[in-house]
Amino acid sequence: MIDKDLIKIISESLNLKNNQINDKIEMQNTKEWDSLNHVKIIIALSKKFNLKIQTSDYDKLTSFKSIKIFLNKKI
Repeated sequence: MIDKDLIKIISESLNLKNNQINDKIEMQNTKEWDSLNHVKIIIALSKKFNLKIQTSDYDKLTSFKSIKIFLNKKI
């Protein structure tokens, strides 16, 4: 369930197709994943999963895989 929701959030925030989102996508290798879209992802995650994400965590959540690990620990 987390994967499906996370794929939707990232694809909508980055304006990419769902099938383009996988464990290999990250801020460093995706031109659409700029700082503004990164904030959009964080906000969408906070709303969807009802989480308070600390600003100190923002820099750690720069890939599909790292966000998935973070969510699995939090929810």
